[in-house]
Amino acid sequence: YFFEWGYIFAPIIVFLYYFSLPKIVLDTKIERRRKRLENDAMYFFEVLALSIESGNNLYNAILVTSKNIDSELSYEFRKMMEEVSLGKSFMEALDSLKSRIPSDIINNILLNIKESSMFGNSILGTLNNQIDYLRETKLLEMRSYISKIPLKISVISVVFFIPLLLLLILGPVLIDYLG
Repeated sequence: YFFEWGYIFAPIIVFLYYFSLPKIVLDTKIERRRKRLENDAMYFFEVLALSIESGNNLYNAILVTSKNIDSELSYEFRKMMEEVSLGKSFMEALDSLKSRIPSDIINNILLNIKESSMFGNSILGTLNNQIDYLRETKLLEMRSYISKIPLKISVISVVFFIPLLLLLILGPVLIDYLG
């Protein structure tokens, strides 16, 4: 409308806005939240396992753990416990917690907790297995990050350092040739 080729650019801009805005804005925020929750998960579930090991039932252990840890994951568990106190069953509250958390790893732990409490299995054994799985996942994530560092360093050295070295070595030759 404002310039001559606007009728061509307007649909392209609208198309890019419609398809890229959710990807750029929402998906990055969801991914950051998933990473924060997964970073909080190991500590939270270790304290939860210690609380269950000390003799508390699952309900009291989650209540004590979520009140004593200040993290985003414990906030989500506090919301779950508020839902239980307002009348939801414990299993329904776990399902609603699973729907609020974008992490597959934490959702897997919640599913295992739910099945253990439903079928009467040892929740402590399940939590210890899941904590070991979290440790393995964190270790593999760090190894993959470390393995990418040499590639990043080599790209930086090729782009910045090699031209500088060539300039330092060939500079006097070029000055003699031009002068």
